[in-house]
Amino acid sequence: MSWQGGFGGPQSGTGAYIEDQGPKSQSDWTLIRRLVKYSRERKREVAYMVASVAIFSASGVLGPILTAYAIDEYIFPGGRPGDDVTGLSVIVIAYMLISLVTYATENIQTYYMATAGQYVVYKLRKDAVEKLEKLSLRYFNNRPIGAIISHVTNDVEVFNNFLTFQSTQLISGFTSIIGIAIVMFFINVELAIVALSIVPMLALLIYLLHGRMKEAWMSTRRSVGALTAKVAESVAGIKVTQSFAAEEADEAEFAESNRRNLTTNVEAAKWSSFVGPMAQVIQSFGIFAVFYVGATIIYSGGLEIGILAAFYIWLNNLFRPVQQITQFYPQYQSAMVGLDRVLQIIDAPVDLNESPDAIEFAEVRGEVEFRHVSLRYKEGDPNALTDVNVHIQPREIVAIVGQTGAGKSTFVNLLFRFYDPDEGAVLLDGHDVRDLKFQSLRKHMAIVLQDPFLFSGSVMENIRYGNLDATDEDVIRVAKDVGLDDFIMGLPQKYDTLIRESANNISTGQKQLVAIARALVANPNVLVLDEATSKVDPFTEVLIQRALDKAFSDRTTFIIAHRLSTIRMATRILVLDHGRLVEEGSHDELLRKDGVYAKLYRIQFQNSVAPRPSE
Repeated sequence: MSWQGGFGGPQSGTGAYIEDQGPKSQSDWTLIRRLVKYSRERKREVAYMVASVAIFSASGVLGPILTAYAIDEYIFPGGRPGDDVTGLSVIVIAYMLISLVTYATENIQTYYMATAGQYVVYKLRKDAVEKLEKLSLRYFNNRPIGAIISHVTNDVEVFNNFLTFQSTQLISGFTSIIGIAIVMFFINVELAIVALSIVPMLALLIYLLHGRMKEAWMSTRRSVGALTAKVAESVAGIKVTQSFAAEEADEAEFAESNRRNLTTNVEAAKWSSFVGPMAQVIQSFGIFAVFYVGATIIYSGGLEIGILAAFYIWLNNLFRPVQQITQFYPQYQSAMVGLDRVLQIIDAPVDLNESPDAIEFAEVRGEVEFRHVSLRYKEGDPNALTDVNVHIQPREIVAIVGQTGAGKSTFVNLLFRFYDPDEGAVLLDGHDVRDLKFQSLRKHMAIVLQDPFLFSGSVMENIRYGNLDATDEDVIRVAKDVGLDDFIMGLPQKYDTLIRESANNISTGQKQLVAIARALVANPNVLVLDEATSKVDPFTEVLIQRALDKAFSDRTTFIIAHRLSTIRMATRILVLDHGRLVEEGSHDELLRKDGVYAKLYRIQFQNSVAPRPSE
């Protein structure tokens, strides 16, 4: 039987991670429309890009016209060799100028598309992270951190690469196809119909493969997310893995995730590989048909050879964007899948909303009340809390005890409004916490977790995180109060010493001291200690207890603990059992009741060195 504190909702066990499917994927047209909305704030860059694409496409149409004119008027005028070198030179110079314009506009459109595209990517990531900051803990309960990181980084980067490097070629390719088709019909309808007869074939090919390719690339993005999640988990748990000599088992799980990623990518490559070769076959058919029909018309005197040459060049120019479209279509599908997945984060419903008329507290006394509060984390699951009623007076020190799963962490989650109760209400100073602004509610509270999280940065920055307006003197004063100053002053850069990722360059007890200092520098009206002294040595615990004696004097404090020395500091003890508040009172009162608390006490504390009170 365990009597431990915790913080958070229901946790999933170990094992293979199955990527969250999320909402139904949006259609490509819906994604493109949303992409256009994101680009509206860069109208100037988009306008320059559109103008350069139009000029680029026009120059691609004019080149073959000059070629036809040169052949029919200067090289073989009337079917005989020509001798007008001056006229031909003018055509050559004009062709060179058009080539320069083509080169310049291609560079311009690439630059402005990349500029606008980078802003869109910036805005997507910004919106995604801002949404993640607003989502409740329910969203994160069954989503590994690695998978979420993959959406915001890998998926957006895939979309970014396509938008920056391939999208301009596709856009200019589509406009070139339209321009070439119009000119072809204007010059010779019969030959234009023959030349463009391949377009429906290509459209049919893409239509037939679109669904399979999209699903295949969706599977690759899911497998990448799962793989990232597994790597993140393996790195975070490397100490546990090595301590249990479980490297082979961990490697086997990674190998399985890696194999699934390989399989999905091979499947996507298989479907993608059909597009290019089939398009080339269709292109060969089109060229043959144009030459055959064109030659027939020339024999009948209805077409000049220069026009046929122009149609050949146009057909090649037509196939160049078609080839680009078919070549980049797999990347396009992967980019749309990546965009869809990051938009799923942005579109995720916020289940904890701040009321439009939410009020802001100027001062908080620290009176806390739970009125008939019940909560279940998932539909169909048993209640985490059931009909809890308790009234805490300001500056009261309350210990919350119970077995694992009793509802201790849920109590704290509701107090901070990480969740809303299914029934009942949680009140702070007589106000339902749902009627308070989030910032107003939480800036008056602070929590110290059993496993404290420290950010990469200096010791000073980590402590000041509890109150960003705190001065250096405020931070140093609090550090001295919790007995942390001597340790910090012994560090190479003292308060400017950098804490590495996962804080692996300081001890667990020192991390706990930093976390306590961070909470106290906020000067909260409500303080929550979640097993705050469970991982420190006896000497450090004495220092913390002295600091906490000062901290308890002018604020409401909740203690989730199983150490007798900590619990006996409380003026009242709440005993939770299977989500219900079954007992409350002082330590001595609860022992005399000989109920749940007394039973837990005998199991956990009968060997304690602390004297047992008389009954």
